[in-house]
Amino acid sequence: MEIKLNYLLLAKIVENLTNQPFATFMYDEIFNRIGMSKTASNFRDAQELGYQPGFQTWFGKPIKSKGFMDDSGVPYGYMVSTSDDISKFIRFMMDGGGELLSEKTFSMYTSPQVHRKEDMYYGYGWRISTRAEDSYYFHGGETPDSRSELFINPNGNYGFILLTNKNNFSEVLSTVKMRDGIKTILENGTMPEVKPVNHHLQWIVSFITGFLFLICFWILSRLRTKASIKNRVWIFIGSLSLLLAIGIIPLLCYFFSAPWRSINLYAPDIAFIIKLLVGMLTLNGVLLLMIALLKRNEARH
Repeated sequence: MEIKLNYLLLAKIVENLTNQPFATFMYDEIFNRIGMSKTASNFRDAQELGYQPGFQTWFGKPIKSKGFMDDSGVPYGYMVSTSDDISKFIRFMMDGGGELLSEKTFSMYTSPQVHRKEDMYYGYGWRISTRAEDSYYFHGGETPDSRSELFINPNGNYGFILLTNKNNFSEVLSTVKMRDGIKTILENGTMPEVKPVNHHLQWIVSFITGFLFLICFWILSRLRTKASIKNRVWIFIGSLSLLLAIGIIPLLCYFFSAPWRSINLYAPDIAFIIKLLVGMLTLNGVLLLMIALLKRNEARH
């Protein structure tokens, strides 16, 4: 999140210094000079170029997205392009920045800055491997209905772009494996094992929701037919159910380090199940408390 905010701030600085919109600056000073005529960084230009939303995955089934290009996020992503235009950008990078960047600036642009793990670093917008026998730089990007992987290996004299028009949080690793598979094919000439995409996370959440539904139904049926268990036990269970309903989404956001809006956009199937779970726990808690309190009043009279 901090990185995205920094890029938004950088775009504002560019606009203030050039007295023009960020999208105009990007086209005039970068896209046009590299020859990327089918690349846009605002929604209007993207529409004129024929931009179409992609697909969101629901339990593996692609569903046409109703989303649109979020050009407020252009400074850190959300740019629209084509495979042909990206190939021109890759050639630009392979040529060391061409006439657009000086040798010193290009070196800084592709140099490691922040250590992440082992031989992996983050630079000025690139994830960089510094392994002597396997140095390269790359970066992935995604919207709720698309994902891409841009990879460049200067020493191997090759680069490639992987573009997809479907996305889901649970499928991110599959795209990364596709990227690594392309790398293996280009470098070793061998086809790596292709593992099928699984949707275990969605099914686990569905199973938990179904299991809790059965428990809630059983508890309510016992409360209506059995008076042997003290009301304060039912009141405790009802209160616990409401607390779970209130806390499950904040806990999920904390676990994934993402706001609920992002989970809703990038994992709509899981978000839908979670909403059902919250609704079920809320209804269960309210009914338990109401029935328990009614039984208490009946007992007093």
